Amino acid sequence: FQLRLEPLLTEPYSSACSGEAPENHLAAIMASGAMFCTLMTRCWYEHYDGQPTRLNPSVFVIGPPASGKSFVKRLDDAIMSAMRTADAPGRKAEKEYKRKQKERSTSSKAQKSEPLEQPTEMIRYLPSKTSNAVFFRRAENAKEVIDGDIMHLHLYMFDSELDSSVTAQSGGAWIGKHDLELKAFHNEFSGVDYANTDSVNDIIQVFWNQVITGTLISLQKKINMRNINDGLCTRLGIVKMFPAKYSMMARGNPAANSEAHTHLREWGYRFDGMKGELKIGRLVDHCYDLCAEYARQAGEQQDDVLDLLRKRAVYYAIWLTIPRIYGRQWEHYRETGEVEVDDDDLQFAAIIYEAVIYWQDYFFGRMLSDSWQNAELELQQRKRNSQANAEYSSLPQVFHSKDMASTLDITDNTARARIARWLRQGYIVKVGTTRPATYRKVVKDIIV
Repeated sequence: FQLRLEPLLTEPYSSACSGEAPENHLAAIMASGAMFCTLMTRCWYEHYDGQPTRLNPSVFVIGPPASGKSFVKRLDDAIMSAMRTADAPGRKAEKEYKRKQKERSTSSKAQKSEPLEQPTEMIRYLPSKTSNAVFFRRAENAKEVIDGDIMHLHLYMFDSELDSSVTAQSGGAWIGKHDLELKAFHNEFSGVDYANTDSVNDIIQVFWNQVITGTLISLQKKINMRNINDGLCTRLGIVKMFPAKYSMMARGNPAANSEAHTHLREWGYRFDGMKGELKIGRLVDHCYDLCAEYARQAGEQQDDVLDLLRKRAVYYAIWLTIPRIYGRQWEHYRETGEVEVDDDDLQFAAIIYEAVIYWQDYFFGRMLSDSWQNAELELQQRKRNSQANAEYSSLPQVFHSKDMASTLDITDNTARARIARWLRQGYIVKVGTTRPATYRKVVKDIIV
């Protein structure tokens, strides 16, 4: 993919890829793209199904230990500065609230004061060790009035170690969040009704994006044969890192690093200020055609895995191309509110679409195929010989009761009774008005 991406690198992705080896530019694009899309949380576009759609990427960057995945943390430090800055008042208010709570637990005078009100300021940048109650509270508070309508804004989580969230999933902070990960892709509804006083009893839409780095071993703990068919693997934008083996990493250039950091930080604030509909109809139409082409290809090859993966990867082709479109036309967009989708944007989207499918297939394709084969073997119907079907098969396609009586060596009364039952069950139909009555088979076999 790198050779095809290089000529298409424009801002903000050129800054995201600065200092990284070309073979890891795709990882930089996918990770930074998820961050940029999260900051565009006040925006939406019309998908080809006619529905207003938000930007909901979750990206996993997978590589061996010491493979250079830490560059994603540097991207997060720069790009998501805008969100952390916006969260600062809420963090401060929450710390003050907790301080006063502690004070009241030790001071009888403080206990007589007015009841404390829990802060409702927005906090959207979450650590992976976030309890479910806090997560739902953050989601409930993360909303603004945009163009007269209340809009829920995305929560965001970055974790440099997938293994830590996988470990937490078996108990503690991550319990229940796997379901939220699934629902975040299409902003489905979730919620709880618990008896404890700390619970946020409400139904909320899930707006939650993630960028996570980890090793192949931690990925295998996260997604395996037990849960491969729950849909998470097709909702992930996943990509592999390529470490430089048996060689030293390139020496850093502080000036270039500082410049890239400044540019990415600026792009973060720019995208965080966007709101409203994204006019990208040409891109959406192009991605519809891409998905249709892959559907034909999957059908020709009878490739069920490809047919599954093509359906959701198309969202990433759209989402990750949006920052490129608005980034390269930023001044024009700021002045007019309009952008133009050009041929290079469409080519970029096609590469992203192909890359997402390729890496999903690389990590999960064999597992998906094996799980389906195993299910078919386990659910295979027991073979049995039905006496009724054997008798039915021995009759000609068109017959009358005399044929049945003689062929099956049964009495006329038994033949008539059986014909009456088969008529009720729809196995045969009466043909014409001749006597004796003539019947024609409708089904090939009698199952029971």
